[in-house]
Amino acid sequence: MTGRLFACEVARSKMRVSVIGPVSDEVRAALGSDPEADEEFKKLPGGLLPTFPIEHASKAQELLSDGFNSFVDVAWREGRVVCTGPDAPGAPGVPSTGNPR
Repeated sequence: MTGRLFACEVARSKMRVSVIGPVSDEVRAALGSDPEADEEFKKLPGGLLPTFPIEHASKAQELLSDGFNSFVDVAWREGRVVCTGPDAPGAPGVPSTGNPR
């Protein structure tokens, strides 16, 4: 999760990855993505959350990596990235230093 925006979500049979679009019809077809199931981010211009079957995860890494990196870059610049994890500021036992920017 980057800030309060999903970067990636994995369920039993589906996966969603946040990207800055557009996502071409060829990429959607390769991933088995259904445009009707996609969501757009209103807070990030061009932000898109395509949904596709989990078995296409390795293809998604290759085909969506530039769009995913753009999503994280834009979210970071707009101050919407929050580092999470056991060693992140704000985690129990770790001093908070605020936003990592």
